[in-house]
Amino acid sequence: MVVKTNPLSIETLGEDLVHAEGELAKAAGKRLHAQEVEQQWQMEVTSLKNLIEVRKRRLHPTKPETRSLNNMVVPSEQGASLSKKEEISHVEWILRTVGSSQSGISPPELLREATKAGVKMHKNYPYVVLGKLVEKGKVRKADGRYYAAEDW
Repeated sequence: MVVKTNPLSIETLGEDLVHAEGELAKAAGKRLHAQEVEQQWQMEVTSLKNLIEVRKRRLHPTKPETRSLNNMVVPSEQGASLSKKEEISHVEWILRTVGSSQSGISPPELLREATKAGVKMHKNYPYVVLGKLVEKGKVRKADGRYYAAEDW
């Protein structure tokens, strides 16, 4: 006589659990392998894009007056849409903004002006650029404010 086991018995459910855990481990292993392969291809794509950009810049360098630290270009008139000939670098925009301020300008104020003008930059960028402009004698600093060198 054949004894049927109850499919809802603890022993049967325990066996099903062991099988399901094994399948889950296999699936997790496949997923991790797929993620690793995906990351490798993503790095390959990114590397090739960067290489293409570097080679393009070597073949077609930008004009010196529009080149900046990160090849960032902004409109020369705040918020205005301009043609390619009227674009200036972030450094030039910062220099012009400092020069146009009557009572000097602080880096946080400069960031607010950039936001108003639609100029995007990292929050530390004005500090770095202003420091370099002070070193070059194009800008002066007094009491945390920056002034155009000719204002002094």
